[in-house]
Amino acid sequence: PSSKFAICGAGIVGSFLALLLAKCGFEVDVFDQSDNEGTWRGIINLNAPGVQLLRQAGLLDAILAEHHVAKKATFWDARMRREILTYDMGAEGRRYGLPDHMITCERRRLLQQFRGAATAAGARLHLGAKVTGVSQSVSAYGIPTKNGAG
Repeated sequence: PSSKFAICGAGIVGSFLALLLAKCGFEVDVFDQSDNEGTWRGIINLNAPGVQLLRQAGLLDAILAEHHVAKKATFWDARMRREILTYDMGAEGRRYGLPDHMITCERRRLLQQFRGAATAAGARLHLGAKVTGVSQSVSAYGIPTKNGAG
């Protein structure tokens, strides 16, 4: 493919999109104003369709090697004393033809994995490059940044 893509934001979604586009052979530049690891620590749950996306992107084994598989989700009241609902993802997965689990990930490590896979596929990350505008012509795009990286 001869198309070029610019993605503003190297968070979880921007980095995953960069990976998918780069794996398809597109030229991809990702700009993010933050020059650090880019996300707060905490957890993120990837539900069954998210698990399918990881499989299609070729990342599922690497993600499973470092994160937790959950086959049930339990919801509690605000004081964590009374169970409100337990959701069986296996039953729902079978019902809709989806994976029987979700994956609970540490956000920062998941982002590192997505960024690493995107750069390995050929995407270029420009961290610390705050986008200040976008211009486009028939043959090129311009992404002026605060630090001049565009």
